[in-house]
Amino acid sequence: MRSFLRGELLRYYRRNFSWTSVNEARRRASHADVDVFCQTLPENERNILDQYSSLRRRISTPSSLYCVEQTVADRVANLVLNDGTANPVLEVRPGPGLITRAMLRQGIPAIRLFQDSALFGASSIKRDFPDAAIDSIMDDLLLLSKRDYADFQDPTEHRVARLLDGLQPAENGWRGDPALKIVGTLCSRKDMAFLRYMTSSCLSRRTLFQFGRVRSVFIVPSSIYEHVTARPTSGFILYKSSNILLQLLFDVKLLDTVPRSAFFPWPLAKNVARKRRSNFNEDHMYIVSIEAKRDIPGVPETQMRELAFFIFHHLTSRSRTVIPALEQWIPGCGVKLIEQGHGIFTRFGDLEPDKLKDLFLIFASHPEYESCAFKEALNLAQDAIDFPFSLADVSEKKPGVVPDLDADHDESDEHHISVQPRHRLADEA
Repeated sequence: MRSFLRGELLRYYRRNFSWTSVNEARRRASHADVDVFCQTLPENERNILDQYSSLRRRISTPSSLYCVEQTVADRVANLVLNDGTANPVLEVRPGPGLITRAMLRQGIPAIRLFQDSALFGASSIKRDFPDAAIDSIMDDLLLLSKRDYADFQDPTEHRVARLLDGLQPAENGWRGDPALKIVGTLCSRKDMAFLRYMTSSCLSRRTLFQFGRVRSVFIVPSSIYEHVTARPTSGFILYKSSNILLQLLFDVKLLDTVPRSAFFPWPLAKNVARKRRSNFNEDHMYIVSIEAKRDIPGVPETQMRELAFFIFHHLTSRSRTVIPALEQWIPGCGVKLIEQGHGIFTRFGDLEPDKLKDLFLIFASHPEYESCAFKEALNLAQDAIDFPFSLADVSEKKPGVVPDLDADHDESDEHHISVQPRHRLADEA
């Protein structure tokens, strides 16, 4: 009887309703919300949205976000310090240019724009600010990792060198003020690949970091902010090795929050009941400062790569227990770890980033550290740490394929190098 009623109900809906018309009604209703919001904007901001009418369309997953409110642009520009550095401010995805104009009014003398769409141009900005040094490049700086990998495959094109042409190293090197400043909006979790690329480049002092330290001011949604500020209490989905290294190598600070409605295009309304719960307000965008640290307290520069490999290798499984894992490298080291307060059931995923750093320092201070299998494993993975794209080059499963920079290393990652202690391999044999 129940199945009969269900079938009758389904036939009734098919006779009287068109799913196409229902979806069209939903789409029109969502666009009506955009039109109502646009009527509340000042005339100059409405003119921008009329000029770039495609921004008014809701998109299921926007690939870029552009600021359309002048008050929000002014708040962002006030957070970009003008300290007289010789290099221009690097602005990614400026779009209509509201943040660009706000920074120029704040007195920033030089800006290099990296446009990701031919829809926008810089001619009107150059006309309104003739004394400013404005350089516009039709390329997306957030795709620098892909350009770097393309240079690795074909070094004759010099793609990265063209993007960074003319930039000068910092006067006082790594110990001085930041050599570069980056401003822009990160949209989706795919853009987090740029943050992971910054982490690997910071370790090897390559590309952006060859000039010195880098300070970035990014406007990010809650889905990215909860990743860059993840802690053990955030859960293993968020608390990953890439986020841990980002927090160890960079100072991540929340500067301000601005409404999500100030950035177009808007996303399509989704079924929020099926989404994972977030501790942050999805109606806000978070302005965060990500500045490379001068050093990590207690960690010599010669051991930075060792720390990175320690975290990447052991955090592939956050539920892995600390003492059994480290005793596979150095048998008997668990006694010292217990003296330092680590229990037999302590997991790597339970430790804060600073605690993981302290755990590495305890491990590296063991008398047998220099001769243990960990150092041999580090040497095997040294190329992957210095230049992570070589993982795709040496992969036998998919040779020549660009590595998936949006996916964190995990135990099932086909590009992940799994290194086991030498004595463990002998026991298994």
